Amino acid sequence: MNPDQAFKLMCVGLAVLVVGLIVYNVLLRLKGKVQVVLERLQYRPGETITGWVYLKSRKAVAIEKIVVSVAATQHRRRRRQSYRTVEIFRADIELPIEGEYAAGEMHSFEFTLVAPDPDNLETGGAVETAIHVVRNTALGMATGTFDGPVRWSVRARIHASGIDLCGKIPLEIVGP
Repeated sequence: MNPDQAFKLMCVGLAVLVVGLIVYNVLLRLKGKVQVVLERLQYRPGETITGWVYLKSRKAVAIEKIVVSVAATQHRRRRRQSYRTVEIFRADIELPIEGEYAAGEMHSFEFTLVAPDPDNLETGGAVETAIHVVRNTALGMATGTFDGPVRWSVRARIHASGIDLCGKIPLEIVGP
């Protein structure tokens, strides 16, 4: 295969990939949209997080359940390797909502969660304390593994027959 043929083949492959991504995104948007809205974006540990899940579907939907989560993720990187995102904490609640919802209308569902304490998670330790940062820096220098900052979010996933939609919003957990 000469260089011109290889270049043409790469261009065709790239064009097919781009068209495939566009079609995939259009099909996702045809299902509908989920938006998570919070009363405010900063909470202290133990405070009640109040929010709403908004659903606008493009077709009638039979909701089986809605799961709302507060989650913490962290980017981790090893020497000469790409980052990966690791979920280090998640607490779920299931909203007691079932039924048929009409297409094209905006539906809202209220929820409450408790803001977790980053220094006392059920996973067994501190998430973002000074000791943790120093330990991770020392370990990173020794092993080539580096942890990024902890990012909190509230996520909502709507489970329905033939359609699963999700949305999320960033959240900040501030000191006591």
